[in-house]
Amino acid sequence: MKEWNRNRIVELLEESGRIAGEYKSKMNPEIKEDRTIVTQADKAIQQFLDAALTKDETDVYIIGEESMENCDLPKALKNTAFIIDPIDGTAVYACGLPMWGISIGYAVNGKLTESAIYLPETEELLVTESGKTYLRKGDRNGFVELKPCRKKYTDTGAIALSQSFTKQGIFKGHELLNAMGSCVFAGVYLANQVFQAGIIRAKLWDIAGFLPALKNLGFCSLSKNGTDLLSLEITNEFYEMGSDAEVPFRLKCHHIVSSSEENCRRVMEKIIRFPEDN
Repeated sequence: MKEWNRNRIVELLEESGRIAGEYKSKMNPEIKEDRTIVTQADKAIQQFLDAALTKDETDVYIIGEESMENCDLPKALKNTAFIIDPIDGTAVYACGLPMWGISIGYAVNGKLTESAIYLPETEELLVTESGKTYLRKGDRNGFVELKPCRKKYTDTGAIALSQSFTKQGIFKGHELLNAMGSCVFAGVYLANQVFQAGIIRAKLWDIAGFLPALKNLGFCSLSKNGTDLLSLEITNEFYEMGSDAEVPFRLKCHHIVSSSEENCRRVMEKIIRFPEDN
């Protein structure tokens, strides 16, 4: 598939959700070299989406957590690429918890332009098209266009955290801090502003499914090194892409995202230590 086709993407995500559901009763999780979990569902969904998105196409590439060894990255970043996370929150999925999802990002010439996320357990689907972001709640409900909104920051609101920040960062404030083990689940709830902000450091495929959605909604980002995550660029400036990378395709630092720059700065002021400061 050379061009982003919203209806087709929705169909592929729904079918991927069905595949994940079929494997839930017969899981046998494995531990990868990086000590993260992979299941048969991850592999099956990656294979399904790889085939569906590249069928009868040339110069269309897949960047995916379970298929990087087969990716010609320089060509992928100079052409059309789909960035896939077959199950984001695999450990959550393997434990039988509902906070996991399937995501697809779309990049042209090394820049994300479209994205989609499906949360099968809650039946929520977030998808972009031509600069707009849509959310559907439940298979029988229609898509509603989300509108940009500058939600006021409150000291009792909820903030989504990365796993690394949860384990090694220090935050001083009264806010509800939530680390659910799935970037895409948090991404959907950032888009509809259930979370008033997120503190994010993840791999490209963990966040490619929602960054364009947040960009469309006028979100802002802030980081200690001054990089703007919502530029949507896939470059060495943002990601650990070198051959010597400790965690390939991980963001180089934590980024704060929220609906306004003021909110981002409020969060930054309350961070005493980032994990990368250690």
